[in-house]
Amino acid sequence: MTLFNDFYFNFMFKGFVLLQPLTNILSYPIVSVDGKPITFGKIIVGLLFLFGGIYVSKVVINLISRKILTRFIDSHYAIHSIENFTFYFFIFFFAIVSLEVANIPATALSLLGGAFIVAVGFGAKNVMNDFISGLIILIERPVKIGDIVFVDNMYGVIEDIGMRSTRINTYQNKHIIVPNNKLVENSVNNLTHSSKRVRSEIKVGVHYKSDVTTVRQCLVEAARENPKTLKGREPLVIFNNFGESALEFILAYDIKIVRPIDERLSNSFVRENIMKKFKDAGVVIAYPQQDVHLFTGDKKILETYKKQA
Repeated sequence: MTLFNDFYFNFMFKGFVLLQPLTNILSYPIVSVDGKPITFGKIIVGLLFLFGGIYVSKVVINLISRKILTRFIDSHYAIHSIENFTFYFFIFFFAIVSLEVANIPATALSLLGGAFIVAVGFGAKNVMNDFISGLIILIERPVKIGDIVFVDNMYGVIEDIGMRSTRINTYQNKHIIVPNNKLVENSVNNLTHSSKRVRSEIKVGVHYKSDVTTVRQCLVEAARENPKTLKGREPLVIFNNFGESALEFILAYDIKIVRPIDERLSNSFVRENIMKKFKDAGVVIAYPQQDVHLFTGDKKILETYKKQA
């Protein structure tokens, strides 16, 4: 028994001796504010509490979303907005509590806030602008997850709206990371903001000797036979202009867009059908033409022509 007590005493004593430097470091006061020391140990505990709170927030929000929100809210976009707002609230709450755990008083918070404002003024302005723009997007919802938009000369589907940026997936399966302020401050072509039904247009030019009625009939039939053409509104044909080399027409018809490539596939089918219809009806698609006058006769005639020109 005496041997066990000696072993236990030696183990605890040596452990205490080994941990003593670490204990001194953790308890060393970095700064004192309002008579309250802020130590390394309190800062580490506060950070652990913050990271643990963020993890718990994600788990809680996931449970709330699956168990409650999906039962009472049908819109996936509204659920996503609620999840983001709730997550921001939890981050703010755990950040405040973590500062209290670290024993950082309100006066230190004001100092940190002043330093943060200076940092924003020098380098973090764009980051804050993107964060505030993200909140505006979640509130006003000019764009939302699932919308098909035209950004940077490319069509894509919005996959995620984050705190700083929005992720867009193009039909080529390329991901574009767009800063949130770009979606708020610039004009965005949102094809499916209120409905996935859009009106697509195809421009075509035919020879001047073509019969306008026949051309109109061929264009309408080509659009009607497209399986993606929606019913309810007839395809519209507009005689747009007398071009330099062709009679210019515009065919407009309604389709439903689910993927960014849907409109291109639909227009491809309609163009092929237009080619078949024109070929059967004897309508010629025009191409640029130019008249060239070649003079091979008397020089006097050429000089006379130049003066008239």
